[in-house]
Amino acid sequence: MKRTIISRWLTVGLCVGMLGACASAPKPDRQLVLAESRISEAKNNEAYQYAPVEIKNAEQHLTAAREALAKGNNLEARRLLEKAEKEADFAVTKSELAREEKTVKEVRAAIKDLKREINTNTGGASE
Repeated sequence: MKRTIISRWLTVGLCVGMLGACASAPKPDRQLVLAESRISEAKNNEAYQYAPVEIKNAEQHLTAAREALAKGNNLEARRLLEKAEKEADFAVTKSELAREEKTVKEVRAAIKDLKREINTNTGGASE
């Protein structure tokens, strides 16, 4: 009988402890730094020009996460920071791809101009 009462109190204590641990999620400081860093990287990669929607979404998620942190809602802040980081990653990738495509077009145009110049200098003979 005494053992049953003790085990019940232990079970109740464990449940209360687990609920308390869930309610007090740690601040997502690391995620905040990562999201800010990725957004900064996206800006440095000309995201406003090449990925304006994605960088704007990332910044909005970051702002909402900061508001959630101010209210003490660490779980919501963590979720929003993860979204901000993913949007910023996408903006970086999209910007890098757009810049590389632009470079390829420029190189192709330069090659075309060189071929035209070679043909002009050789009297129209082509390889």
